[in-house]
Amino acid sequence: MLYFYNKQPKAKRETIDKQLQINKYANPEIGQGYTMASGGEKDSNRRYWIYHWAGVVMKSDDGADNVTLENYSVSRRNEQNKKWSFSMYGTQKEGQTFHEQHKESQQHGKTPTTLTIQKK
Repeated sequence: MLYFYNKQPKAKRETIDKQLQINKYANPEIGQGYTMASGGEKDSNRRYWIYHWAGVVMKSDDGADNVTLENYSVSRRNEQNKKWSFSMYGTQKEGQTFHEQHKESQQHGKTPTTLTIQKK
């Protein structure tokens, strides 16, 4: 399915994203989170992360902005990064979403996928 999706024109992928509420249309509730799985060609010689996730801990009253709690791998086996950070992502304006911001980092390949996740 991913192969099929990536072969579609941009407008068709946009329609699919909106219908499935994925990528820039992912908008988790408090207690849910974002997860991004890297995909496609690497964008640069930078580090390439396999995935990234962020828990939504606050939302604006209108639901247009999400505050997340995030952490990143330190790339050393058995070492835990204790430097947690808060980030804020918009859901309305172009370029402000979790998906767009992390794709822009060029550390997730050219075709990453972002989904909403929740505790089972």
